Amino acid sequence: MGDPLDRNRMTRAPAPARWLALVAAVFAAHAAWAQESLFPANKTGIDSGPEGTFYELGTVFRASVEGAITHLRVYALATESGTHTARLWRNSTGALVGGPYAWTYGGSAGWITLDIPDVPVLANTDYTVVVSTGGGGRNYP
Repeated sequence: MGDPLDRNRMTRAPAPARWLALVAAVFAAHAAWAQESLFPANKTGIDSGPEGTFYELGTVFRASVEGAITHLRVYALATESGTHTARLWRNSTGALVGGPYAWTYGGSAGWITLDIPDVPVLANTDYTVVVSTGGGGRNYP
């Protein structure tokens, strides 16, 4: 599938309207397990139809404190279906630090959460969380 951190490949995503909102919940080791989120609870953007091509879409984020990622969250539309693959990469080394996690969803609109084994994250470190577009009907907010 290639290097997930290839910035040129990420910018050639099918269209800006196809950004997949994926959230990693980060729990600080020294805090009272306070949940952090990259995105608001509501949907943004517009819907668009499938092209018949599979992509791996992602979000780059920085962990401000040491802790663990315990869940991934994606916004899905009712028309989306199929098995998707989620991964978590450390940008500085290109190392796969979490996944691949197979994730099947579809049939209802809204946020879908995937529980994953704890993935340790380092403070002041950039990570990329990605999910494949999967199979079946798919639209992205």
